[in-house]
Amino acid sequence: FMTDIVGDNAYVLQRRLDTHSALTPYASALATVRMVNLVQDDGVFCPMAIIKLPQGGNIADNFWRGGNLACSIDVDSGKIETVARR
Repeated sequence: FMTDIVGDNAYVLQRRLDTHSALTPYASALATVRMVNLVQDDGVFCPMAIIKLPQGGNIADNFWRGGNLACSIDVDSGKIETVARR
């Protein structure tokens, strides 16, 4: 299997994660938070963050999948500011 199937390809294997119970009414699969983190001399600065929510039968939060949501998050408060739907 390793020689014939995997060969020279690289894969990342990780344990399966489930969406937090507070988000399950809003996401059909694993919701993720994406953050821009900038390392500076005095620490890490996060100027922006979004949460991506898969919808319907979508198994991933890719925004190109029809129906999925992407929401901007206020970094200081954690509150959702805007919602965009594909």
